[in-house]
Amino acid sequence: MTATQADPRLRSLSTSLAPPKRSLLRDARREVHATARYRHLLRLLVSSSLRTENSNTVFGFFWWVLDPLLQMAVYVVFIGVILSRGGRTTPSSSSPRSSRGSCS
Repeated sequence: MTATQADPRLRSLSTSLAPPKRSLLRDARREVHATARYRHLLRLLVSSSLRTENSNTVFGFFWWVLDPLLQMAVYVVFIGVILSRGGRTTPSSSSPRSSRGSCS
């Protein structure tokens, strides 16, 4: 017989030392609270990073918005115009019904 089986006080002690059950929602909530505690530091780090990243460009902070817009425009031109993959693909005159003639 082991010590935990003999003494019920030791059994309750051994079960209380077990790690608590983890929950994804509880862990996410804890991380959000930790981030909210340091929101001032986070704001300072992001603003200083943007400031140093855009200090050597001609457009400055405008480039931060302009760069993704230009990338989107290049994507639209490449996919939509060059590869002809966007919007209306076939005109109405080349549909299969128009080649059969009218049946009315």
